[in-house]
Amino acid sequence: MHQSPEFKPLSMPVPSAPASDDTLLSDILAFVDTFPADSEQLLNENNDTSNAKPGIELLDDDGNSAAVTPQSKEERKREANRLKDRNKYLRKKERIPKLQAEVQQLTKILEGYERGQALQKQQGGTSLALQNEKEQQLINLSQEKNELLVENAQLRKQFHRATALATNLQQMLNNEHKLYLANSSYFLVLKPLTPLDCRRELRRSLDVIMPSYGVVKSMNRAREICGWNEKRLTERSDFHNWKSKLIRGKSARFVFNQTWEVFLDPFRTEKLFAPIMNVRCRLVQRVDDDNVLFCYDHAASRVLSEKTDIPSASTMALVTRVFTGTGHLIITRGLRRGSVEVQDLLRSGATDRRREIWLETLTWYVSLIDSA
Repeated sequence: MHQSPEFKPLSMPVPSAPASDDTLLSDILAFVDTFPADSEQLLNENNDTSNAKPGIELLDDDGNSAAVTPQSKEERKREANRLKDRNKYLRKKERIPKLQAEVQQLTKILEGYERGQALQKQQGGTSLALQNEKEQQLINLSQEKNELLVENAQLRKQFHRATALATNLQQMLNNEHKLYLANSSYFLVLKPLTPLDCRRELRRSLDVIMPSYGVVKSMNRAREICGWNEKRLTERSDFHNWKSKLIRGKSARFVFNQTWEVFLDPFRTEKLFAPIMNVRCRLVQRVDDDNVLFCYDHAASRVLSEKTDIPSASTMALVTRVFTGTGHLIITRGLRRGSVEVQDLLRSGATDRRREIWLETLTWYVSLIDSA
């Protein structure tokens, strides 16, 4: 059997290594181009070859001849290979449209990718300029932020310094005001008290205080509030009220000095009275270290229910401290009219509802020394 020299077994090229997109596309196109343009050409060549085979003519009984061509084993093998190659060709021919569609799709993808790269290269310069501009803006903002933080820290330091100075100044003004109130007077003293007048008033006060110590023994205990033992007694027209409290761990001199500081401070003295009395304490005259004259402005009993803020009574009181052999005394004595003559500089004249009340009130504080 003669085989056509143009007939060759179809074989697919196998790539030895992975290639790029362009190389893979070229391989597919080369594979498609290996097929003949006219698919019937291969079949016709195979038929012509099979028809040219030599044959042996045999005669039958009627005299007719029959051609019997015996095939050798090699020819049968070639024929089987030919049919196998033909079937393989037909199968690959059926895959041609699908491969062509894939080629077109890959071509479109490649074109889009190339256009994207070209557009990216074209816009690369513009985007880089914008990125550099944004980075510069961020750097400028960071510098401005740091400058503002430094300025804020400086302003905060100045604010704290100014606040501290203002606090110190306010404290100094308050101390100066308290010092002024403690050592100045709202009164023009026309007839001041003298140390001799103070000693005379002290003798009058002691003449009343000393007999009262004997009365204390006969006084009945009324109650005890917060450790204060209170005793009361009414003897004819005199009312006696005695309060005592035992303070442990402190000396009598220490307690006396602390109490004397309270009586010398007008603000602290005002807190000893009930708020409804609206007491205002003012310094009138500092006679010596042991005698001080104060004016107590307060509401009279007849106007307590009116809830008025204007005091209606003023009382002159001499505060004296006395040292004895067994303790210390602080005496507050209401002066009689004519003992001292002063002019109130805060009075507004006829519109002032206050009026002077001269009461010979007597109160005292005793700090006894514990002999034990």
